[in-house]
Amino acid sequence: MSIISDSDTEFFLGKSLNASIQLLPSNPQNPPRIRYLIILLAYVLCLGSYFIYDNPAALQTQLQHTLGIDSIKYNLFYSVYSFPNIIIPILGGYLVDRIGNRNCNIVFTLLILLGQALFTFSVIIDNYPMALAGRCLFGIGGESLNISQYNVIIGWAHAKEVSFVLGLAATLNRLSTAANDNAIPIIQEKTSLGFSLCIGVILCGISFMSAIILAWLDKNKSRFILENKKIEDEKFRIKDVREFGTSFWLLSFNACFLYCAIYCFNNVGSNYFQERFGYSTVESGHILSITFIVCVVLCPINGYILDKYGYRIYHIILSSFLATLSHVLFFATPSSKKPLAPIFYMFLLGLSFSLASAVIWSSISSVIKKGSGTAYGIILSLFNAGLVVFPPSIGALKDHTNRDHGYYWVSFELIILGMLAIVTSVLLYVFNKREGGSLCHGTNRISIELKEITKC
Repeated sequence: MSIISDSDTEFFLGKSLNASIQLLPSNPQNPPRIRYLIILLAYVLCLGSYFIYDNPAALQTQLQHTLGIDSIKYNLFYSVYSFPNIIIPILGGYLVDRIGNRNCNIVFTLLILLGQALFTFSVIIDNYPMALAGRCLFGIGGESLNISQYNVIIGWAHAKEVSFVLGLAATLNRLSTAANDNAIPIIQEKTSLGFSLCIGVILCGISFMSAIILAWLDKNKSRFILENKKIEDEKFRIKDVREFGTSFWLLSFNACFLYCAIYCFNNVGSNYFQERFGYSTVESGHILSITFIVCVVLCPINGYILDKYGYRIYHIILSSFLATLSHVLFFATPSSKKPLAPIFYMFLLGLSFSLASAVIWSSISSVIKKGSGTAYGIILSLFNAGLVVFPPSIGALKDHTNRDHGYYWVSFELIILGMLAIVTSVLLYVFNKREGGSLCHGTNRISIELKEITKC
């Protein structure tokens, strides 16, 4: 007697980690138990990378003192991560589509582990150039691992729950970052700088082990499926990018403008609240955390709503509108002593961020037929390109203008980014309607269409 039912086998035919991503309907009454374990292990994949990304921020004073570096050299720890990732995510996404998640998970987590180990060792022996090399090595694997994690999750989640599980992944990733921000300074005070960095090495090792276990589980499951059903996966080719429709490119640019409008503000937010509104450094830090706390709480809820009701395009438009509205309100609020209104604006920005985190990444598979890894990589590359271009321009506006402590034209630029997000979201609605309306339909209509597909 087979240990997997026919309905489960049908589910797995489109869900193997190395198969092209297809969110096919399945029987929720009898889901394969192994998929819960695989999704759980997929969550662990990025545990280490999100934890160590802000290791330098949590230990900035200690790192500058130990390595004898100024602020410019300190900021290079982030620059060497971001600059390569203008291109690398596209290559990483292509590798995911060509050789599958199984191998890529191991390669990317190993690069992250080696990068953090090199960074930790370099700090211990006081070698700054080697520490930069470690951060660069981490960056090569870090963004690409996000792509691979995305492919694993949507490859094993039911069509009716993909937004929820991706939203939960975003929540867990943010919690990992928050754990670094709060725990690492305390550990460093009670032990040493080197030991506190070793915590990141251990967590990266756990992520690497989860990649190995995932590869073993997928290999055994894929062998069972192929013995019962003869299937030949269609490999993604780089020229297939030409088949990505207008909806995909508009979604990509919307993600770039929207995330830059949020992250660029976060980069200057602490000083913004101190100079414009008179909050202390600690108070400004607490206010800035509102955006990410709201995202952590609401992201899974927004994902559940998306899975239950659909209509993704309206969530994209709403997210773009809320981000723009928050920046308009900041722009219109005069400088004063500790006003409460800007705190409310941060809740609006957090709501926008939670909507974007839940809907954008889960919408990729709705606007392309195959090559989700490459598609994810293209969006990440555009986002990193935006983070290379816009923050310096914001810094230049801050340093060379005086109105509102230099933040008048900074707010104006952030409003422009928000408006570009709104424009691309409205254009996405128009063109997606012409291309079948995959983002415009409710879940009931999508379910009917999927049933018709499976009957054919």
